[in-house]
Amino acid sequence: MSPTFDKEYVEYDAYTRCDVTPDKEKSTKINKYKSLGECQTKCSTVKKCKAYQWNGKNNSCIIFKYRLNVEDAVEVNNQKIERVCGIIKKSTTDSSTASSTKSPTSKPPTSKPSPSPVASPVLAAEEGPEPVECTLRALLKFDFDTPDEADYYGYAAEYMEVVREDDPDAVCSSDYDADHLPSWCNYENSSPGGDSAYVANLDDNYYDDAEETITSETIMISNAAGNTFEVRVSRWFFDKDYYPNLEGWDDHMMAALLKIKNMSSKDQNQLNKDGWSHPVDLWTPTHVDGEENPDYQGNFKVTVTCDDTCFCLSAFELVE
Repeated sequence: MSPTFDKEYVEYDAYTRCDVTPDKEKSTKINKYKSLGECQTKCSTVKKCKAYQWNGKNNSCIIFKYRLNVEDAVEVNNQKIERVCGIIKKSTTDSSTASSTKSPTSKPPTSKPSPSPVASPVLAAEEGPEPVECTLRALLKFDFDTPDEADYYGYAAEYMEVVREDDPDAVCSSDYDADHLPSWCNYENSSPGGDSAYVANLDDNYYDDAEETITSETIMISNAAGNTFEVRVSRWFFDKDYYPNLEGWDDHMMAALLKIKNMSSKDQNQLNKDGWSHPVDLWTPTHVDGEENPDYQGNFKVTVTCDDTCFCLSAFELVE
């Protein structure tokens, strides 16, 4: 049975390539596929995939999470090996074509790059005793309930991903629809369509309350007994630092808090009652001279290992 795809592709003959140098931050190269169909299917399951490149010589598939132009698909001379550059047809509602320059009174974009490959096929269950029920809840939110409770004005967004040690290609995050998440997880955002823990807190003397918002992320992890997971939290850098010269606009000081709760153990509740976050410093903004500040430490991960009885240990680490 021929595969069906969720996206409509520009039709190209075989023996084309994408004549671009892939942006390492916004593309993913996968070497384990064996056919063009698998590469196309991967692109279909990644919400932000805008194009793909298949190279049958080395069985590599590149997923581009940004728009390519039709002119980027060029013919290759060697027509003995299947090569295809496929570009998603541009939808009239495609938000990725919108201007990245926002009005100062508008909410900054919160769509984020997808740093990891999509979920791999579900692993077959091994024969053996019935596994212990073991469920973890990872909650990423700001440590206040309404925007007005924030100590600073501005915009901040951070997002969470979870991977399981024995299946590192399977990623649980907002980047994937529910049908394409790993079988061991469920993702939920407090705002329909939300993709991060996000806050917009504005000066009420100048802005309408309707422009303020706050959202959170929740990932439920099942079958955790006997497994190790990495919960990764990353800061989303907007195009610029908004109003850094205005009093109180220090949104680089707003960091989301990660809490992981063992939902199945009588001996554990929160793995860390205070939760985890990245450091902030008043004199270390997210941007310097209009560029992302490499000294801003906005990313971290928490590694959780649960034994066969669902008792879990955790370890925190700042990451690049």
